[in-house]
Amino acid sequence: MTGVKDVGTGNIQYLSYGYDADNNVHTITDNVTSANNQTLTYDVIDRLTGATGSYAAESITFDSNSNRKTVQRHDHPPECGQQTR
Repeated sequence: MTGVKDVGTGNIQYLSYGYDADNNVHTITDNVTSANNQTLTYDVIDRLTGATGSYAAESITFDSNSNRKTVQRHDHPPECGQQTR
């Protein structure tokens, strides 16, 4: 499902998905509220390494065994600081 409609008010949610050459979700476009658009990035073995949207930008790193090592969040706006998990 990509959309939800409320009778009488129009779309509540209507998302479109863009894919990269490896068929990973690369973009999520919110056709109702464009400020909610998101971009996702992956490494060469298709692990999610980043996500960017109005909420923040996050980057993910992995160790040599493919275990998640860090998740770093860069909050928007920048004055909110940044967190590392």
